[in-house]
Amino acid sequence: DLGTAYMEMGLYDEAIGEFQAALRAPPDHLPTHEVMGRCWMEMDNPSMAVRSLERALRIQFEVEDELIGIYYLMGRAYEDQGNSADALEFYEKVFSLDINFQDVTERLRALR
Repeated sequence: DLGTAYMEMGLYDEAIGEFQAALRAPPDHLPTHEVMGRCWMEMDNPSMAVRSLERALRIQFEVEDELIGIYYLMGRAYEDQGNSADALEFYEKVFSLDINFQDVTERLRALR
C-alpha cells in the first residue's frame, strides 16, 4: 500500500523500493511486479521496466489474463526502446486476450 501511495504521489524511487521489499515476502505477486514496471516506465527507464517485468513472466499463473498488464507494459517498454518486433509480439498477446485493453489496437496498427 505504501508503494502505491508513493507511486500516486510521483515518488517513483520510493515506490520501487517498497515494491522490491514487498516482493521479498511473496516473490510471485504479479500485481506488484506490474506496478513496479509501471514506475520504471514513468521514470522513463524502459530497460529497467523490461528487466523487472521479465521476472514476472517466469511466475506460474492460473489464467493468462493475469498477465495482460505485464504484457502491455512489456510492449510499451520495447516500443520505447525502438524494438518493434518484441513490442509487436507482446501487443499481440494483449490483443488476443482483450482487444479493448487500453490503446493496444492503435499501437498494433502503428507498428504494423
